[in-house]
Amino acid sequence: MFQDIEVRRIPETGDFVFNGVINFTETVHSPWKMTVNMNKCLSNANMNTCTPFFSTEVKDVCSKLPQENQMWTKFIKDIKMKRNCPVGPEAYYITDMGSEPSDMKYFPLDNSFYTVTVTGFSKGKEIYCMYVTFQTKLA
Repeated sequence: MFQDIEVRRIPETGDFVFNGVINFTETVHSPWKMTVNMNKCLSNANMNTCTPFFSTEVKDVCSKLPQENQMWTKFIKDIKMKRNCPVGPEAYYITDMGSEPSDMKYFPLDNSFYTVTVTGFSKGKEIYCMYVTFQTKLA
């Protein structure tokens, strides 16, 4: 589902932008459930140092897609994704998608290593799993 996702820094501004493709290879119907689990780690060399930092579960993504106050609202508007189910099959392209300063207000900016797992399920079947690691450093 997630293809060629990259984060790039624009040298002139120092801003970070995202690029890539989200490819729904099959139709996703209700019920669509999504989980997000984020861990904070003391070291990227030892995953045993990780502890839970943030978790959430959206039990019915389809009913929340049209709502304005969701964690993905800006994202799905920017990629021009349809905001109701069923979704796909279709590819959505992310092109130099930036973030607003307000997007970062709850984001951890310290000297730590993080892991994020986003998993989606439809009709009891896992339909995607994205695993991301990143490190934050104070200047």
